[in-house]
Amino acid sequence: MIEVSTTTLRLIIDNIVYTINGISFESDVAPFIDTEYERTMIPLYLMAEVFDADIEWLEASRTVSIVREGVNVILQTDTPLQGGMGQARVMNNRTFVPVRYISEMFGASVRWDGNARAVYIEK
Repeated sequence: MIEVSTTTLRLIIDNIVYTINGISFESDVAPFIDTEYERTMIPLYLMAEVFDADIEWLEASRTVSIVREGVNVILQTDTPLQGGMGQARVMNNRTFVPVRYISEMFGASVRWDGNARAVYIEK
């Protein structure tokens, strides 16, 4: 029998506590909604940790590269993504990225619970 393993990340808007498979952790910054694009934004380091991805910040071009299992996503900060998917932003010396865009680029599914103001990422 083949065992299928799924990882579920749960983030709540404006809350520094998040869960991975039901286990609570704490971030130093909370996810927020980018009101310009209506997209959930999380710190890049957290997205890299969840996806076990490598990140590289290129200061000269203010570009970030996120690599996981041969998929390389390159985002230039403050540059809109295709399809109104938001944009990477630097705030308080932290890079924030749109959850749905990065998650779907890495093959994960994203679900939004408006009542709880929570986003679920399953990979």
